[in-house]
Amino acid sequence: MTSPHETSAYPDAPETSQSSIPPLPARGQHTSDRRLRFAPIAGAMLEAMLTLWLLATLCFVLLHAAPGGPFDNERALQPELASSLAARYRLDESLPTQYVHYLGDLVRGDLG
Repeated sequence: MTSPHETSAYPDAPETSQSSIPPLPARGQHTSDRRLRFAPIAGAMLEAMLTLWLLATLCFVLLHAAPGGPFDNERALQPELASSLAARYRLDESLPTQYVHYLGDLVRGDLG
């Protein structure tokens, strides 16, 4: 009589033994396998952040490439008022400085 461990319901299946399964790490012991589990998550997060940065940069470039300014459709403004509005919205600064402020505002949640 044969024991159930000697015969298999699937004769072509590869043999497995308990010795091929690695033991679990001791509590508090870190293995490289744990880092491998988080690698796809970290890669996806990095890809998402890169995509958001590219979209924000594209929006900034397209807004500044559009002809005219934000106050061109309004009636003629007094020079003092125009310079005050430009300073308030940082339009009097250089484009790289505006870009850095724009990204900083986005990170803080200021979308306006």
